[in-house]
Amino acid sequence: MNAKVVVVVDDDVDAADSLARALEMFGYTVFTAYGGNEALALILQIGPHSVVSDIDMPGMSGLEEATEVRASLNLCQPCMVAVTGAANEDMRARALHAGFDAFLAKPLSLPALLQLLEHGP
Repeated sequence: MNAKVVVVVDDDVDAADSLARALEMFGYTVFTAYGGNEALALILQIGPHSVVSDIDMPGMSGLEEATEVRASLNLCQPCMVAVTGAANEDMRARALHAGFDAFLAKPLSLPALLQLLEHGP
């Protein structure tokens, strides 16, 4: 598992692509998915070190995606960071219960995210 490989997941294409470009400027190899189903397939295929995923997406939500990732991967579990505009304690608890390791509110703080990616939750 490469510590510099990240999957960014967001149904807002501009948000996903902007975050991917920012992480690439810090030396990360970034794969982008625009929905939970696409993300799940990509995560299982490449085994990234980290996943940064929106929660509220049509189709498979980020919560469902995290639950599936945790159930599908045995040894190589990525660090999963939830990002959402609906940042409240209930959503935080639901995200952590689903399998996310950390929870960040939108608008996303790039320094906080980089800290998590480099050092874990």
